[in-house]
Amino acid sequence: MTDVAWGTVPDWIAAFGTAGALIAVVYGLAQERAARVKSEKRLIAERRAAEANQARLVTASTAGPWDGVAHVDVQNDSDAPIHKVEVGLLVPTGPTQFSWVHCVPLDPIKAHRVAARSPARLRLQLLTDLAPNVGAVSYLKFTDADGMEWARINNLTPLRPRYAPAGSGKVVLTDPDDADWTIDTSTGAEAATRDL
Repeated sequence: MTDVAWGTVPDWIAAFGTAGALIAVVYGLAQERAARVKSEKRLIAERRAAEANQARLVTASTAGPWDGVAHVDVQNDSDAPIHKVEVGLLVPTGPTQFSWVHCVPLDPIKAHRVAARSPARLRLQLLTDLAPNVGAVSYLKFTDADGMEWARINNLTPLRPRYAPAGSGKVVLTDPDDADWTIDTSTGAEAATRDL
């Protein structure tokens, strides 16, 4: 039978010390990485919040329709103008899903730009009957002073437009939490609103 050399107490202490140091280094690196990821997420959230500062100050409300014409009142309470204003009406089909109401803008020249701290009333000619109890909500899309494109549905959180591939019949909007909001455009999006 062969004798096993178990080593001395100092050898055992050195072995455990080396393993412990290695574990401590790996744990420290994992903690540092977790802190960095948390910090990056916080910075992204702060950047998104700062990007939306002007967009939060732009609102739209809907009135009517009267004789087939609905009004969308856009209020720009920011210190800078907004451009490429586009309005429309949507009918909710789910918590974050909507369908267009068939309509065309009657004030395309007026809608191109809304000055700082100013209102604008935009009229939409409905191309279909809208029942009074349908609950249509306003859709507002615009470009802010920094050139960023935004959309607001019924004055909820400002959303970033992200269009689906051509022919998909959908417009997808992304909120600050990266959740998607979908508008079904297969029922006449071209007539519903247009970029001015």
